[in-house]
Amino acid sequence: MTRYITLVALTFFIAGMGRAPAPLTGIECTVVAQTVGDTTTYRGRIIAQSDTAGQYSIQIARKTANIATSSTIGGTFTAAAGQEVFVGRATHTGDLTGVMATMTITVGDKSHACDLVAETET
Repeated sequence: MTRYITLVALTFFIAGMGRAPAPLTGIECTVVAQTVGDTTTYRGRIIAQSDTAGQYSIQIARKTANIATSSTIGGTFTAAAGQEVFVGRATHTGDLTGVMATMTITVGDKSHACDLVAETET
């Protein structure tokens, strides 16, 4: 009987490993790209409805005619309810041409993907 229970528990554990994380609610986030002159800076922006702490990962990929680059930055964050928090920072020369940027935030076993928002200044 003990072997059967162990096997059933192990089967559920392995079956759950391939599942995507549960969606994260009550939090808003974006990757903010700001171009000033010939430099673009990327940062993650997080606003939580309640006190929240977790991890973030920002992926930036850029492909031009001759060069393809990518970078990933990440770490932890803490946000008080309603507080705007900026996380990470990456900079490159040039505008947003050929750029794809995403951020994933994770709190416990729940994750949320965040979109890129561009702000341009002269």
